[in-house]
Amino acid sequence: MMIKFFAKIILNFFPNNIKEKIINDYHQSKRNNIAPNWDRNTNFKAKKKIKIGFVGAGNYSKFHLESLKSIEGVEIDSILSKTGKNSSKLLTKFDIKRSFTEINKFMERKVDAYFIVSSSDSLFNNSKRLFRKGKPILMEKPPGFNSSQTLELINLAKKYKTFGVVALNRRFYSDLQNGLAMLADHGPIRGAVLEVPEDISNVREKNNLSNEEYKNYFFRNSIHGFDTLRHIMGDISNLKSLGNSNSNNNNRGLSAGAIVEHQNKLFSTILTLWDTKPSYWRIKIIGERGFLEFSEKSTTKFTDQNLNTFYISENRVDKEFRKGNYMQTLSFLECVSNNTNPKFPLCDLDDSLKTMQFMEEFNKYRK
Repeated sequence: MMIKFFAKIILNFFPNNIKEKIINDYHQSKRNNIAPNWDRNTNFKAKKKIKIGFVGAGNYSKFHLESLKSIEGVEIDSILSKTGKNSSKLLTKFDIKRSFTEINKFMERKVDAYFIVSSSDSLFNNSKRLFRKGKPILMEKPPGFNSSQTLELINLAKKYKTFGVVALNRRFYSDLQNGLAMLADHGPIRGAVLEVPEDISNVREKNNLSNEEYKNYFFRNSIHGFDTLRHIMGDISNLKSLGNSNSNNNNRGLSAGAIVEHQNKLFSTILTLWDTKPSYWRIKIIGERGFLEFSEKSTTKFTDQNLNTFYISENRVDKEFRKGNYMQTLSFLECVSNNTNPKFPLCDLDDSLKTMQFMEEFNKYRK
């Protein structure tokens, strides 16, 4: 009580605009402190050493390798890359035993699971080859450039009595999970708005991708937004899309939208307005007495019915590692160690097939 008394006296010495800011910042910090935030359970110990065969040595590979190296009982046995140029730098840093540029020799190594983090135009073929070893695979997205390819991977995994997981790691974002927990305290979810712009013109100017990747850029890049919407709102029962792909001009300024009915009778809307700024995807989940806003580049926040805003923070493990990557890796390795099927919220191949079919249904406006 005395602290509050003296604080009020001290505030009177400040100009009104500064005084108002101090008071607002104080109340904002109080709101942020009551937002949900719990430590994730990272107490995993493998029953025996898990040997990993790793595919890919590009820029994104290091995030998966950092997670793997930090988990007790995991050994990164070998790495496969196109030229071996980048992988040579990774051998020492991540204690990798061997480096290969030929997949047949790489497949001779005895490992317990594979991580495939190669370019999106090689993911499908690499996965096809490696499923024949009968080992679990965690692969980067997308699981093929169409649902037929995803289904082919599903059938291969079944044939060789193993499973595959797609690295749709937004499902493991702690700020999104914390925010959804807070939203749940304010009544049921009523609907959602998803915006998925893509900076296609700048991407094409950089010319870093293959023709196949540009052709399938929607599936390559937009899958995170579409999967997150389906993950939160439920499977799709009906969808109507309209749009203009501007395919004669390399999809510059592509504009499309859809109204989606989910199986639980909830509705959402989607906008894909390419070449608009900011060019990162975002989603708004609307509850009965508040809404949650998430985007790739700004702070996740919840707004209640009185327009009070609560900023939702990430938990510790998402600050130490690539967000969502560590817990996704841990969940996958638990399944490998225990010889069990993937558990929610991991996205197994069957689950990813539904997301691919969702995206194809949205894309029908192009026909």
